[in-house]
Amino acid sequence: TNRTGALVTLEIKFIDKKLKDFQIQHQTEFVHISAGSFRYGSNRGDKDEMPVRTVTIKSDFYIGKYEVTVGEYMEFAEATRSHYPEWYNNLKSKKYRHSCFDENCPIVGISWEDAQAYAKWLSKRDNQKYRLPTEQEWEYVAKCDLNLDYGFLYGKLEDYSWFNQNSFDKIHKVGLKKPNLNGVYDMHGNVWEWCMDEYEPDFYTNSPKNNPVAGGMIDDFTNVKTER
Repeated sequence: TNRTGALVTLEIKFIDKKLKDFQIQHQTEFVHISAGSFRYGSNRGDKDEMPVRTVTIKSDFYIGKYEVTVGEYMEFAEATRSHYPEWYNNLKSKKYRHSCFDENCPIVGISWEDAQAYAKWLSKRDNQKYRLPTEQEWEYVAKCDLNLDYGFLYGKLEDYSWFNQNSFDKIHKVGLKKPNLNGVYDMHGNVWEWCMDEYEPDFYTNSPKNNPVAGGMIDDFTNVKTER
């Protein structure tokens, strides 16, 4: 109380100067992907990518036009006070010395569980159905309907992707390179992306010829949006 006996409220706010003040940016965009068949796997890749087989994506779906950004993900983390990236309390960690923490850079330092929680939160916020893409869906989008390894016809790999020879060991903002033939950006290079499937060494050999999600997990599959 003050000298007159009236109640006084004192608010004290502690700010950690090591933490970045993220600006929330709501820029989620999606690209429509039509159902179809494609050559799944690679005979020139690692052993767990063989053998190549024809797989059918039975239903249309939508996929994120860009990788999920730091700004988009941090909106979720701040709203739920949970699932913060592991670099959040230490931006100077050597593990993330090549990372980009700009709002328009792709989010890194999150687990598969974090990505699942983000999709669940986004579904509730937007009254939509969001989830991670299956591995088959991801590869289908990357190769496009021409079954090309890189998903583009003209130009060089550096026109579409960040990799060792042109990235200068840095992560870059999303959408700076050309999109592939599906109109999706950064399907190659820059950062790794989570898929919904769990890894199995013999997955290619034992996986079904039809996309496994289309049959039962989500009924209204056409309206489902997959986050990268």
